[in-house]
Amino acid sequence: MNERLIAMLDTLLPGGYGFPSASAAGVPEWLLGESRFAHVLTEMLELLPEGFEDQVPVIRAELLARVETAAPGRFNEAVVATYSGYYTRPAVLAVIETACGYKAGPPQPGGYELPPFDDSILEVPGSRQPNWLDPNGETAK
Repeated sequence: MNERLIAMLDTLLPGGYGFPSASAAGVPEWLLGESRFAHVLTEMLELLPEGFEDQVPVIRAELLARVETAAPGRFNEAVVATYSGYYTRPAVLAVIETACGYKAGPPQPGGYELPPFDDSILEVPGSRQPNWLDPNGETAK
């Protein structure tokens, strides 16, 4: 496992108050399995100085703050990727459920009861003439 990645993630989400750190929650493994975040991780890790992973947490936080200032877009993408993994990990969801008493899961299919679908809401849009172009650039009929 990439020690620099673990250090970065645990600096962003160190855990506490019953919450696990990012690495303890399995975020590094999750991120490495998500190809959509590969470029974000690669570019973010390249922005960190040599020896980042060997620093104490307060120094790592300062170094990350410098990266945030120098490359705010890249930093934001890394934070979004990290949080996307963290707040979907079972260990984190369990802490949220315990702390809030709210089931930390999708509202459907076991959540809110929905009324039956009312087909009448389609009458007005269904009565309109097409207002888009077909693939040849002509108005659809």
